[in-house]
Amino acid sequence: MHTNAVSHAAKYQTLQLFRMEDITMSLDDRVASATGVIMDLFEEGRPIVIATSFGKDSSAVMSIVMNAARDFAAAGGKPLVVATSADTLVENPEVHAMAKKEMGKLHAYAKEHGIRFFGKFVTPPLLSTFQVKILSGRGIPSWASGGNDCTVDLKISPQKSYRKKLFRTIAEKGMPEPVTCLGMRIQESEVRAARMKQNGARAETPVRNKDGELVLCPVSYWSEDDVFEYLGECSSGLRQSYSDFKETLRIYAHSAGTSCAVVAQSIYEGKQKKGGCGARHGCFPCLKAEDMSLAAMIALEPRYEYLRGLNRLNSYLRAIEKDWSRRHWAQGV
Repeated sequence: MHTNAVSHAAKYQTLQLFRMEDITMSLDDRVASATGVIMDLFEEGRPIVIATSFGKDSSAVMSIVMNAARDFAAAGGKPLVVATSADTLVENPEVHAMAKKEMGKLHAYAKEHGIRFFGKFVTPPLLSTFQVKILSGRGIPSWASGGNDCTVDLKISPQKSYRKKLFRTIAEKGMPEPVTCLGMRIQESEVRAARMKQNGARAETPVRNKDGELVLCPVSYWSEDDVFEYLGECSSGLRQSYSDFKETLRIYAHSAGTSCAVVAQSIYEGKQKKGGCGARHGCFPCLKAEDMSLAAMIALEPRYEYLRGLNRLNSYLRAIEKDWSRRHWAQGV
């Protein structure tokens, strides 16, 4: 008898988005797996370059790499680790101060354990800075109705330029091609997951990005809880690391107006800002999205009162977007 029925197998198809082992691994297994990949790269003589914001995800990656470098050096190896971080010159001062302290801890840890280490804060060219580009009238603030070139000008382009020079120097010294480690996670957001899938980002082996650089994402399959658990164990002394991350966790907690970084994460997920570059702690003159972290810190503790002027500047810039009578500090703004 003829039938138009479609079989269940033909109608439905199962798509594997994650490997089962990536979902069910314990934190110890995740750390061991990431460490093993890094150790293999050191065995090949490859320098490891870490692009870090000193936020929670890139801090976890940094910790894993530095611990692997420590063990490799203890076994007689000569690991080379380079940490690069974008300094936009308009960061929340608390975030910038924390990043400088963390970089100092990296230098001390490397010296203690015989790791070849170099850290660099990469700043934008003078003409691209907010202070010159906007206040001189060469450009306009990053209003939501305008372009979104601030991320490119202040972060992406300077970092790319620096890495090109760095990789050229490494090649001239006859060293193997370096691998850049990033703190990108699939579960971070749908946009991030799609971008990582498009770029073929992997945790178990480096892949080439669109610029031809070898890139590794050691915490690709980690959850938010995995990251906070790892940092918490470092903070409590259960894991050895270059830092206890207490200042990092303080920034996360206080920027949401609470004393707990994990609670802050729940608040952040419930009130994620729309638009902008997606940075949790935005630059203080950013107008692409309303970043409430600065106001939350000011309201939480008197120690942050000095930030109030920056918050007022942000409010002022928002207020004059459509008020041309007040947009007169420089021609063209």
